[in-house]
Amino acid sequence: MREAFAKNPILTCVCTHTRICARARAQTPQSVSDDYLPYQIWDTAQAFCSTVTGMLAAKAMLTGMGVGNDTASVGAALWQATVRRNIGKVARIAFVTFKGADLDDNAKSWRIVADVLNDLALAIELVSPA
Repeated sequence: MREAFAKNPILTCVCTHTRICARARAQTPQSVSDDYLPYQIWDTAQAFCSTVTGMLAAKAMLTGMGVGNDTASVGAALWQATVRRNIGKVARIAFVTFKGADLDDNAKSWRIVADVLNDLALAIELVSPA
């Protein structure tokens, strides 16, 4: 059995990770609330959906910028990327200016709001015309 672990580093890594997680859970059962598992399941599902949506949105954005199109200009793509990035930065600064003090008190609520808004933004980017 040990030879199988020695020959397969991925199997070794997975087993080591599983042992570490089991030990950590056994040592701290009181520190994790009972509703953590359902939360983690939904959080993982949301993260997976967000990743898929992000990949599709990135493909749509690159297509909109002209990747694969011989008539597209580099300047137009650069301008679009620059405007998009700067609008995001200004929006972040404005949000923190008005809601920054509330972030510490309601961190879990703001995490959900951030995830929903991120998914909404990716969906809008995905369906917007090129």
